[in-house]
Amino acid sequence: MTPWLWIAVTLMSGHSDALQLAAHADSAGVPLPVALAVAWQESRSGAKGNAYRGREDERGRFQLHPRGSWRRTTYGDARCTLLRVTRSYDDNLHCGLRHLAALARNCGSWSCAIERYNGRGPRARAYRERALAYIGRLSLGEVPP
Repeated sequence: MTPWLWIAVTLMSGHSDALQLAAHADSAGVPLPVALAVAWQESRSGAKGNAYRGREDERGRFQLHPRGSWRRTTYGDARCTLLRVTRSYDDNLHCGLRHLAALARNCGSWSCAIERYNGRGPRARAYRERALAYIGRLSLGEVPP
């Protein structure tokens, strides 16, 4: 087990959940530390499932908004329909990470992709800084709150 996967297993709700996130991150081409940081930023919880609901009706671990840009970047992927990402935890992981990978391709870096995942402007920049700090703490072996 790689150190990043061990950290994922430690932080998330159960071994299978961490392995599921790691498998989707690998499949989408997203580095596991980036996937963990965005998942933490979006849901701040280890509970499994699509019960997470944001203030603006975002859903799942990756807080996919019903009218969000993820629908453009994942267009044509049969798993990335509104009904599937709100009802299936696995599809929420799949589509959230595919969206993150598309953002990285479009803007050229993971740092930029993390910021764009949240939008633009000062709040998105603060989101990126928190995620990068989270990755830094993880790399030092610390378990962030």
